[in-house]
Amino acid sequence: MFLHGGWGHLLGNALFLWVFGNNVEDLMGAGRFLAFYVICGLAAAAAHVAVDPGSILPTVGASGAISGVLGAYRHGTRIGALVALEGGDAALAHDIAMHVAAVNPEYLSVADVPAEMLAKEREIETEKALAEGKEIAGYIKGRVLPGLPLVQNFQTSLNEVMQKNTA
Repeated sequence: MFLHGGWGHLLGNALFLWVFGNNVEDLMGAGRFLAFYVICGLAAAAAHVAVDPGSILPTVGASGAISGVLGAYRHGTRIGALVALEGGDAALAHDIAMHVAAVNPEYLSVADVPAEMLAKEREIETEKALAEGKEIAGYIKGRVLPGLPLVQNFQTSLNEVMQKNTA
């Protein structure tokens, strides 16, 4: 678990441990953190063996332990969202990140929604709409990130704000 595939691997894991590990250790305490780290490494090694028991590749468990630390990392009671944006400004990026964190969209675009899910949901929603006399045009729009109303302003969608800011 403390073996690495080379200097780059060692330095990368050290960086992630330095950036994220101290926060997790602060929450858990040193003893619990060490036990957690070892358990994550052992679980990663066990997962490797379970997935491919006949593998002749060496198992390097250090990244599994670091992955466990990253999974345990959190911003206290806050949540975070990372947004890559072309165009716009820092305020727009902040608003989009807040929106993503608040609504937790399932997909980035309609193209990302699996066809079988679309077909099944259309069937269900069509049945509901016919029974209630409603339209289903907004169903897909309500589950895809750009079509969702902004948390900060429910009168506009994220797509409209991005187009306005050429982002």
